[in-house]
Amino acid sequence: AVSALSDEEGGAQRRLNQAGGALERLGAEDAALSELAERSFALVETIAELTRDMEDLARDRSFLDDNPEEITARLNELHELCRKYRCEEEGLIQLRSELTESVKRLEEELASLASLDSTLEDLEAQLVEQGRLLSSKRAKGGRALSRLIEAELKDLRMPRARFHILPGMAPESFSREDLTPEGFGELGFRVVTNPGSEPGPLEKTVSGGELSRILLAIKCVLAGRNNLPLLIFDEIESGVGPRLGRLLGEKLQSLARHRQVLCITHLPQIAAYADRHLKIDKIVRGRKTTTVVEEIRGEERMKELACMLGGGDEELALSQAASLLVQAGRNEERAGELEA
Repeated sequence: AVSALSDEEGGAQRRLNQAGGALERLGAEDAALSELAERSFALVETIAELTRDMEDLARDRSFLDDNPEEITARLNELHELCRKYRCEEEGLIQLRSELTESVKRLEEELASLASLDSTLEDLEAQLVEQGRLLSSKRAKGGRALSRLIEAELKDLRMPRARFHILPGMAPESFSREDLTPEGFGELGFRVVTNPGSEPGPLEKTVSGGELSRILLAIKCVLAGRNNLPLLIFDEIESGVGPRLGRLLGEKLQSLARHRQVLCITHLPQIAAYADRHLKIDKIVRGRKTTTVVEEIRGEERMKELACMLGGGDEELALSQAASLLVQAGRNEERAGELEA
């Protein structure tokens, strides 16, 4: 604006001076032209004063000090943003407002997350403490349970067996990363069946017969503690011979005094101790196989036990079956005959 008024070559001030001079020369004998010349020179003074005021004002305005290149760069950035977001300047202003609001919400959420992190740390500390408490109770309960299992094993002819229940990890090694829904570490069973041996994992240390007796001992202890109304044993005699089979039968009979016991067995020494003997057969009729379950008593039961004994001499097998029933206290009449 200052340049348009005061430029030496094309400014308004110079052009009015030129116009006033021309009118002055023509108005030497023409009063009207002479008046126009004076008015032109007066305008020159007005423009000069206007130019000075504008220059004074320019010195007080910082935006006039901006680098034109920087302004051009900002304009280019503005145009690029309009193209990127496919809107005019007003749309950019609206978008900026929306983004500002989104940033505000994110900052509030971050503050909330920080609070949650603090709460989570407190809960994790409580969780670790509860895990330690659980492990402590497991260790104490494991020692008591081990003694009860060992007492049952004595009745099953494993008087020197030692049973250990490991509660998991040692308390000094507890860390948040080791915690599971079941506590710190996994429970482990260690057993010693022969004196002088080191405790080993239950699944790798004992024989089949020993495992059957240990399982029965555990069941007996837990059943007494939990008041279970029903116990089911499927071939508990696995790996056990006739001599130990009688011990298992006696233990199962003892369990059955206070709860119902179902036992699937192929060992006559166990079957003889049952209150009720159910025989299961599969019958093929045509193309259909049917499973038949029937309760057998008296002579039928004795014959079934003789069959389970697998003896070649029928009379001997029947006599042995009767002896099993007598030992189990299941055939008083036959017992009298054998004693006679």
